[in-house]
Formats: sequence, structure tokens, C-alpha cells
Amino acid sequence: LRKLSAALASLETGRYGETVQIDSRSEVGKLADGFNRMSRSLAEQVALRRRLLADLAHELRTPLTIIRGNLEGMLEGVVERNDENLNSLQEETETLSRMIKDLRDLSRAEAGQLTLEKERTDVRQLIHRAVNMLEPLALEKYVALREDLAEVPAISLDPRRISQVLYNLLTNAIRYTPENGEVSVS
Repeated sequence: LRKLSAALASLETGRYGETVQIDSRSEVGKLADGFNRMSRSLAEQVALRRRLLADLAHELRTPLTIIRGNLEGMLEGVVERNDENLNSLQEETETLSRMIKDLRDLSRAEAGQLTLEKERTDVRQLIHRAVNMLEPLALEKYVALREDLAEVPAISLDPRRISQVLYNLLTNAIRYTPENGEVSVS
């Protein structure tokens, strides 16, 4: 009971995952087994929550970086101020708003129950938009960003989630490509 009491006090201070060794098949031994399972489960849940929050922070940074880079490029005259670029920025702000809404659904996300909003989508359009939006980031880093897309049929997917994946992949590719390097999407 003293071991369990000490482990419980440790748990109260946020040290999850600690277990007690009680070699007994008595009620105290069963209680210790239950405590150990609970402690390990709490440690796993805390680790999942931390990973999820880190992932969400990363997901929020991507559209903010795109918006900032394109706006700076427009102000400096490097990126053309046209309807296509302004519409793309509008879409990025909508993406950011939806992601913030997803934060309210944190408990569903932890449980892996976020719903997908699937629709028939031309993947090439999603890729083209992502490449177009990330071009200023690539230019800033002196990285060539190229696309060579073959004809593909429209498929059923969640365009918002796939766009998040594309932006993350391309942002990381640009970030970790050396200066004067090339990122090619095909």
C-alpha cells in the first residue's frame, strides 16, 4: 500500500507511466496491476496529446507562411497582384479558418474521428495551386520549384486534407533543399 501511495503521489505531480512492483495475487496485487495499466495508459495519452498539439502547430504555420510570403511578395512587387493570386490567398485564409475550427474538435481528433469531406477532385489542380502558393517561399530560399504533371482522372478525396499534406510535403522539401537546389513535383 505504501508503494501504491508513493506511485499515486508521483502520478499527481505529472510523472505518468510510473509503475509499482508488487508480487502478489491478493487484492493489493490486483490493485497494483490496475494502477500500472492506468499509469501506462495516461502516459500514452499525454504523449499522443503532445504529438497532436505539435502537429496542429505545424499545420497552422504552413498557411500562415504561404499567406505572409505571398503578401510580402506582392508588396515588394515580386509576386503579381492578380485575381488568381488573390483568390489563392483567400483560399489559404479559408483553410486557416477551417483548421482553427478543427482545434475545437480536439477530442474527436485525438480519437481519430475527424470526418472527411470527400468530393471528386482533380489532383493536378491541388498540386498546381500548392506549387503556385509556395513559389515565393522557394524563391526566397533560392530553390527552383517545378511541376511536371501527367493526366490523371479525378478521384474522390478530401481536397482540404490532401492540400494540407501537399503543403507540408512541399514546405519541408523547400526548407531542407540546399540553396540553388530544385524541388520537382511529378
